[in-house]
Amino acid sequence: MAVGRCVVCGADLVQTRPYAFKSAVFPAVYTDRMVYRCRDCGLQQCDHQRIDAVKLEEYYRSQYRSTAHIGQNELGAETPWFVARAKALAGLASAHQGDLSVRRVFEIGAGYGANLLAMKDVFPAAELLTDEIDASLSLPAGIGRGALSDGGYDVLILSHVLEHFIDPVSVLRRCCAALNRHGLLIIEVPNSPQVAIHRGGFDEPHVSFFSEDTLRQAVGQVEGLSLLQCYTCGPLLRQSLLTQARVLVRMGLEKMPFVLRWIRKLKHGIVPPPTAFDFTAPQPGGVFLRAAYRKA
Repeated sequence: MAVGRCVVCGADLVQTRPYAFKSAVFPAVYTDRMVYRCRDCGLQQCDHQRIDAVKLEEYYRSQYRSTAHIGQNELGAETPWFVARAKALAGLASAHQGDLSVRRVFEIGAGYGANLLAMKDVFPAAELLTDEIDASLSLPAGIGRGALSDGGYDVLILSHVLEHFIDPVSVLRRCCAALNRHGLLIIEVPNSPQVAIHRGGFDEPHVSFFSEDTLRQAVGQVEGLSLLQCYTCGPLLRQSLLTQARVLVRMGLEKMPFVLRWIRKLKHGIVPPPTAFDFTAPQPGGVFLRAAYRKA
């Protein structure tokens, strides 16, 4: 079978490296087992035409956390890492609110719901909705079920989900269509290839790996969205051993189970910044890539 095309610009792909699986179930979803790079825009991605869409949806519905053991957090929406990221995303939306009256906020794949709860803090009158499909999760009180196609949203959140979709540009177009006039689209993805293999040394289940340039190009394919801000942030890929030790001690005093998860991350060089769990400020070389767009 011929290799597919770049999902951002449609150009040819060049094979770069093997795809790093974590579980035994995802090879049935993505059968090619390689990562490619676009000759023109530089996007790193899977060969999306070799991803089984039906199996991919089932993976997120019943296998992502329970079988592959990805995205699990003992404290759920109260996990400090999630809370800090959520506050940063809510702060970004608030900073660009302007005259926008925020009445409805929607998040694709809200997970434990930390982002929506943080949005409630800055937009207390807003209705909070998500289409989260993981059957193992129970949403916090105050978060309802909805669909992107329902539309009429003032703020849309794509937090670490765009890199999971077979057709990310199509998802961005649907988001634009679902936004009210002057609505905000808040995006956060892993800063790849800065963190080409992350979360403990595996790619699964990401199928696109965005840099700042390729994220801008992807959203640039969507008519009607204007860029407000785009920057890298979050922890650095590598920091001094002294900084790592200080962060571990600080975390250990408060959340011992959380330390065990971070010890595994330290093996791969990903640690919180010195101001632990404050992900609001731009950080050159940070492992997150964050952007805000406004609909015309």
